[in-house]
Amino acid sequence: MFGAGNRLAAGLFGSTPAQLLVLASALETERLQAHDPSGVLGFNWGIDPASPGQIREAQTGMVHRPPWLDHDALADSVVERHTVYRFYAKSGWTVLNMPE
Repeated sequence: MFGAGNRLAAGLFGSTPAQLLVLASALETERLQAHDPSGVLGFNWGIDPASPGQIREAQTGMVHRPPWLDHDALADSVVERHTVYRFYAKSGWTVLNMPE
C-alpha cells in the first residue's frame, strides 16, 4: 500500500476490520528528529486519544465553541507544530475546529 519509509495513522473499526482507513501519512524522514547532541533520533509524531475535556480545553479562546463532544477523538500531534484533532461520527472523520 505504501512504499518503504512511510509511517501512517490509521483507524480500524469493528464493523469493517478488513478496511483500513488512512487518516494521515508521512515519510519517515519527515518525522525523525534529533533528541540531543548525541545524534540519537526519535519520531516527532504522536497519535493519542483525546477526551472531550481535552478537546474543550484545546478550544479555549474560540469565540463560538462547538458543542461538547460525546466521545474521544484522536490527537494527531507533531512536536513544535499544532495538534490536529480528528473526530469520528456519522460514519466519517472530521477535523475539529481549533483556535488559531
